[in-house]
Amino acid sequence: MKIFNSLVFNGNAAEAAEYYHKILKGKMQVVTYKDMGMDFGDEKIGKLIARATIKGDDFYIACSDDSEFVGQPDTQTSKMYVSALFDTADQAKEFYDYLAKDAVAIRVPFSESPFAGGFGWVMDKYSVGWEITGEIRFGMDKLD
Repeated sequence: MKIFNSLVFNGNAAEAAEYYHKILKGKMQVVTYKDMGMDFGDEKIGKLIARATIKGDDFYIACSDDSEFVGQPDTQTSKMYVSALFDTADQAKEFYDYLAKDAVAIRVPFSESPFAGGFGWVMDKYSVGWEITGEIRFGMDKLD
């Protein structure tokens, strides 16, 4: 089984996918609602993102525009954040700095912590929460 994150945006999923792809690298594929034949004859809906995927060796993230834009109101509300784990604190800091430069909020400034060589929590410019950890000392390292 593989579990991955799907991030939902309010009409700016293409911009967000490009933003994340810039730092994550990997391969990216973008599919619009028009590409899927789900534009309902509306040019504006057709340009929205049904699924933009960014895939690397150790990650897979999907971005899409909210279904409310295609006539399916979102009635669910949930809180979530993305956890990004890096081998080194330096790698984690580079990723943190990239997201923090345009962040809506810094929840936890990046620094050494009891459980990792580096940890920080940021709400990026799209209000997606990222918990960024590098050089894990105990706890999550048991995931392998």
